[in-house]
Amino acid sequence: MQLAFPPDGAALLLAEGGQMTLRIKGGEAPFLVLANQTPVVTGARRRSIDLPGLDRGFSTLVVVDRNGRSDQVRVRITRPDE
Repeated sequence: MQLAFPPDGAALLLAEGGQMTLRIKGGEAPFLVLANQTPVVTGARRRSIDLPGLDRGFSTLVVVDRNGRSDQVRVRITRPDE
């Protein structure tokens, strides 16, 4: 299983309250998504998952599938006013 988007180390510009879409390659649904060790989406069955607005700064995103396989990326979230 792989987090296809965003890539590890990406810098993402999100509007305040904006969403980010994760894309998952492989693995078996349902998926659990964690942001900075906190569950943000549970039971997802699609391979494109919209995440609620993340805080600015660095975030570690982890996706776990039904078999316990996982992948993670670290991204930097910025806002237009930065």
